[in-house]
Amino acid sequence: MTWLGASVLDEKLVLCIPADNTEAWVLAAHDIQTIHHAPPDKPLECVNKPDMIISNQRYKKPLLRRKNGKPKKTKRDYQQLIPVVLDNWEEVKRICKQAAKFENDLKANVVR
Repeated sequence: MTWLGASVLDEKLVLCIPADNTEAWVLAAHDIQTIHHAPPDKPLECVNKPDMIISNQRYKKPLLRRKNGKPKKTKRDYQQLIPVVLDNWEEVKRICKQAAKFENDLKANVVR
């Protein structure tokens, strides 16, 4: 809750991050200039398999490793990726409309 600038209202509260958008948000945060941001008719969050993009070898160091041709998603990897998402959250919201909607909905329903 600290990234929202709020305190937890209920210690039993569980926040659920939209899992289908997580890799798109990671891509937006780590690669602001990616070609996948441009098409207005196909938002980044609608790109098929963004995890394959962020594990692509075109990066100096791929954001995710691959195992047997598929992205290997470990807790350790995400512990390194997510802080960049938080640091670039305003840019992520600009690129990914669902990120902005997520924050607005969260603030409207949880934060007081």
